[in-house]
Amino acid sequence: MPDFGLMFNCDGNAAFRGDTPSESVTLIKEWISELANKTATKTFMFCTGVSDVVYYPSRVANSFNWKDDESNRYNKHIEAADKGIDMVRVAGEAAKSNGLLFFPSHRMNDNHFLRNPYTSVLTGEFWLKHRDSITIGTSPVHISNFSGLPDYSKTIVREYRLAIVKEMIVRYSDISDGIELDFSRIPFLFPPGTGPQYAGLLTEFVSEIRHFTDSIATSKGKILSITCRIPPSMETCRWAGIEIEKWMNHHLVDVIIPSQMMTVAFDMPIDEFKGIAEGSGCRVYAGLYTRTQYTWPLLISPTEKIYSEEANRRISPAQAGAAVVNYKHKGADGIQMFNLFFPVRQYEIDYFDAVEKAWAGTGNNDFIYQVTPPNWFCREGTILYPKQIPVNIRFGQPVNLKLYIGKIFDSEYVGLRLGFTSHSLEGTRLIININGKDFYNGPFDKFALNIQGNNPVNQYITPPTGCYVQIPIVDRSILNEGINTIQISMHNYDGFNYSTILTEIQLGFLNEAYL
Repeated sequence: MPDFGLMFNCDGNAAFRGDTPSESVTLIKEWISELANKTATKTFMFCTGVSDVVYYPSRVANSFNWKDDESNRYNKHIEAADKGIDMVRVAGEAAKSNGLLFFPSHRMNDNHFLRNPYTSVLTGEFWLKHRDSITIGTSPVHISNFSGLPDYSKTIVREYRLAIVKEMIVRYSDISDGIELDFSRIPFLFPPGTGPQYAGLLTEFVSEIRHFTDSIATSKGKILSITCRIPPSMETCRWAGIEIEKWMNHHLVDVIIPSQMMTVAFDMPIDEFKGIAEGSGCRVYAGLYTRTQYTWPLLISPTEKIYSEEANRRISPAQAGAAVVNYKHKGADGIQMFNLFFPVRQYEIDYFDAVEKAWAGTGNNDFIYQVTPPNWFCREGTILYPKQIPVNIRFGQPVNLKLYIGKIFDSEYVGLRLGFTSHSLEGTRLIININGKDFYNGPFDKFALNIQGNNPVNQYITPPTGCYVQIPIVDRSILNEGINTIQISMHNYDGFNYSTILTEIQLGFLNEAYL
């Protein structure tokens, strides 16, 4: 297997940014050149479409011009399809000419068409023809409706999806280094609760892809690898019907990429997968998104003005670097950055730089560790591994939380920041222990700043933060590399039994030079 280095998975919609199809082709070539020359990316994944509607002329699936787009959102895609442009090949050839490894990335059960399935251009002919007999029937979550997703327990669904994947493997075998199977979009593959029952069917499906890929690789005299994006833990894989142990041990996939849906995770149990992968030769990468929960920047000297601005959910380079350090500490073989768009702007360059330096252990960057907040629509017991926050804190009743710190840095400043739904609680005593050692015992409002800015948070999951308490950590010896236990309790001087909700925990290693 080749050295895949840093992986970049590009959302295919980014390929259609020009005013004309020819301009879009020119732009995607320029942007991939920038990606190769301005970042440390070594492997480029390009999304091939939206499950049944793809960015190339297909004999199995549909191209974007197969029906009208009532929303007018995808007119550029349709114009390119009318001209027979294969944007996957355009991207792949640009990647190879710039020295990158290239993988078409296919979303195995994408849900975007479900917003308006009967009229959306993203809905394929296959779904419209068979919709009454091929869907999972019930949505595993209720904030969004996933009941119309195809059900992989149906033979016709597996055969259809297999035909699409085989077409891609053959079509791009001259320029690709393999194929990526993206089961993280969306891992609702079977009716809720039946994943373990039907998991064997999915294993047979992936095994067929492995055999076919190997046969094409042999005929071409080259190596074709299979990378696979999956849910973020062993338990969530089992729920989804993904027998990842067998996939690794039977050499069905070469790289697995556990990834939390929609938002970055700082503490996925990568070590669970590594324990199995060591004997199989399968590599384990961690998938990183570019967004987290809505929050405000963690600074050495925060001000009410900073907290009066609107919250942002774009992950900072300091947060990205901390996540990378955590996964390297847990034994990951590499990092894949997911759902990034073109063009490569300064933010993306800073993001890539932080990830590269964090992995290499170089530079003097900031690092902000965080207890992972919940994903915006998934719930525990499905594809969301257990989350510690939000958590209700009743006065007089301590709560214990785990914060993972992959490396302790010699930074100018170290501070712990806690977010609460309540505004500054006067007359309240806050007690914090870290790893069994006293850290803070004093007035809640001594280090508190109220939030005045807008927080467009999804209140189904995490209620909005009302204030932050940020306390400097002078004695760094209380911190551990790995798991840190933080105990938080509150007491009110008037004796009343109040409560508040803890919404956020961040711990920053910061340098004045980076502020």
